[in-house]
Amino acid sequence: MRELLRTAWVWMVMVSLCAGALAQSGVRNGGSQTARSNDGSQLEVKKDEFSGATIVRLKEFPVAVAADHVFKLTMETKVNDTSPAARMLSHEPKAALVFTSQSVKGQDFGDRELHFLIDGKPLRASVAAESIALQSEDPRLRVTSRLHAVMTLEKLRRVAAAREVKMRLGLFETELTSDVRAAMRAFLSAVDAAVQKAPSKERD
Repeated sequence: MRELLRTAWVWMVMVSLCAGALAQSGVRNGGSQTARSNDGSQLEVKKDEFSGATIVRLKEFPVAVAADHVFKLTMETKVNDTSPAARMLSHEPKAALVFTSQSVKGQDFGDRELHFLIDGKPLRASVAAESIALQSEDPRLRVTSRLHAVMTLEKLRRVAAAREVKMRLGLFETELTSDVRAAMRAFLSAVDAAVQKAPSKERD
């Protein structure tokens, strides 16, 4: 029961943060358009003209690459989200993280708990909810699975600012390179810029 409640909570926050925005298209919900602002890199900033929310997204990029396993990450948050679902949740700003695993035989993620070692200090971040494994289009890395997690921006800042970061997601471990941490910092800078442009109550 406890595991079910934790998984349900992760999905509830994911729905509130994303609401379909992780889709690549700029058209959703019956044709609703979003205005895009891109910097030509891995960042994407969208203004939802209907809800008024600003969606900041770090496009999918590789975190770990091996011959038999490729592990990727994308993250996203909403600024000035006034939806009922967002108001029901904690006011502490959060980001939705989606990990994509492509492997030869499938990767076992065990308890799916997300942990970090930041400059040698432990940080427990979240528990991920795993979606159903799918067959990959890659003839070599045939099994694709996605794990969805939620992380506060405060914890994400601690990870991005560290000099050395190791990450463990269930049974999978890897080290976050300087490129990965730089991408996280760019994402957080874009979030800060969006907050500054939002109405004053979002910054309070």
